[in-house]
Amino acid sequence: MSLIGTYKLKLADGRVIVIRDAELNDAESLLACTRANIADTDVLLMDPSEFKVTVEEEHAWITELRDAENAFIMVAVDEDAVVGVLDFRTSRFLRERHHGSFGIALKSGYRGVGIGTRMIEIMIEWVRQHPELERIGLSVFATNSRAIKLYESLGFKAFGRSPGRYKLADGTYADNVLMYQFVQPSVKER
Repeated sequence: MSLIGTYKLKLADGRVIVIRDAELNDAESLLACTRANIADTDVLLMDPSEFKVTVEEEHAWITELRDAENAFIMVAVDEDAVVGVLDFRTSRFLRERHHGSFGIALKSGYRGVGIGTRMIEIMIEWVRQHPELERIGLSVFATNSRAIKLYESLGFKAFGRSPGRYKLADGTYADNVLMYQFVQPSVKER
């Protein structure tokens, strides 16, 4: 079981956001957050019509990540509402176990105020505490320039691009950018 603990982040407007491990009783609020994120932006993989996850399925996902050896799911909570989520997992294959990847999403109104930065910092620190994990990777829509700038500011580097990977509802295409970071001091850049 992988747990990250509990952190508090005071925003410039005085609100206090709690960042902590997801719990089963977060499932409904987490679903609402995910639905809002998918409806609000075109830089997430799913279209709103495709998201049909039930509370039971969300419970199973939370349980799977909480029970896995090198995986976790954290949420950002404003009062009792989930406003952000970050999930991290590694591969089950031996040759990839040194590598983990993550996804992150924040509700509109909670972006650009430091929550995503803090969640990623917590993840990086957690990974550094696990010496068998050496590398973190992610993929991001090339049109999501704010996210790319954030990732770069936290040490991630772009290493590849898949042109036209995503086809949007309006018929336009977006590239996929692959990024990584080696997090253990003993691992040299390749």
